[in-house]
This record gives sequence, C-alpha cells and structure tokens, in this order.
Amino acid sequence: MSAPATYSVTVGNAFRLHVGESALIGGASATVAFRSVTNDSRCPSGTQCVQAGAATVALDVATPRGTSSVTLDTDTRKETPLGSFILRLSSLTPSPAAGSNPAPSSYVATLCVCRE
Repeated sequence: MSAPATYSVTVGNAFRLHVGESALIGGASATVAFRSVTNDSRCPSGTQCVQAGAATVALDVATPRGTSSVTLDTDTRKETPLGSFILRLSSLTPSPAAGSNPAPSSYVATLCVCRE
C-alpha cells in the first residue's frame, strides 16, 4: 500500500482531498490533512427529505504553532479561522444514496484556504 498523497496548493485556490490525503498550503505555512467523515446525515440522492442534513469532516491542521484537529460541516460550520486566512469546506462528495452511505475511503472534500 502506498503512502497517502500530499499536494502543494496556493492560498485562494480550491483543492480536493480524498480521505487520508493532505495539502501543503503555500503562502499560509500550513498543512491540511483530511482524516475522516465523522457523520453523514445528508438527504440521500433520489429521495425527498424534510431536512437536508449535514456531513461532518475531521481535518488535521499543522502550522508553525502546532497541530490541531478541526471539524467542519456542510451546513452551519463551513469555515474556521486559520491564522490570517479562512479554511473553508466547499463540498463533500459523494452524497449518500437511498439505503446506503458511501464507503469511508470514497469521500472527497473540496476545500480552500482563502483570504479573509
């Protein structure tokens, strides 16, 4: 089994990470790693729901000040401060299907380290 990929990205550009991958953020002196999806209660595709639901992603963020665990979700907590920048969750794929949730390793988070 190969080591998880680490990508180099720049501030202000969206990037996609699979579970287990990380991104070195040029210009922000930070690394963001996508650890897991801890909850996925989003409305399954092809169904109608009273509420849209949300998914929560667990990230590890390393800066010169140390490493911290961060959770973001697809509903109310889509972003968090990261020094003078903002770490933002733009989307999470795939969506659940009726009767099943995606395999934990199949999730892909689209993120951005953006200027405030």
